[in-house]
Amino acid sequence: NNIKFPATQVSSAEANTLDDYEEGTWTPVLEFGGGVVGITYSTQAGKYTKIGNMIIAVFDILLTSKGSSTGLARISGLPFANGSISSAVVYVYADNFTWGATIDYLIARLDSNGATVQLSGTNSIDNTFFTNTTRLVMYMVYIQ
Repeated sequence: NNIKFPATQVSSAEANTLDDYEEGTWTPVLEFGGGVVGITYSTQAGKYTKIGNMIIAVFDILLTSKGSSTGLARISGLPFANGSISSAVVYVYADNFTWGATIDYLIARLDSNGATVQLSGTNSIDNTFFTNTTRLVMYMVYIQ
């Protein structure tokens, strides 16, 4: 059987019909404890590709101010909510990040049934690990 690519998305039960492909942009938002007070960016960009229920999303943020919000760090604004699986393939790059003695690696976990990414490492990551010039680049693959 051949794979079909209809011009317009059509709900289909056929296993070989790819009727849900989309590319677009999204705006990643860094939050501390759910707050975004005073956070500003020189770069705040995200792109995604959706193939069926699989989402490939990337983002790049570069802060000009980490603001005054406090609490645990997370990224919100994902283009699609994650499914019931809270894990995903995630690559994280951080620059101008305060590693210190309490953290030696950075990981990200997508919330199940949500559109946020929790940042953590050896310990929880909060606003104190960020500087006014922190850059985060993330690549993730997850299931809607």
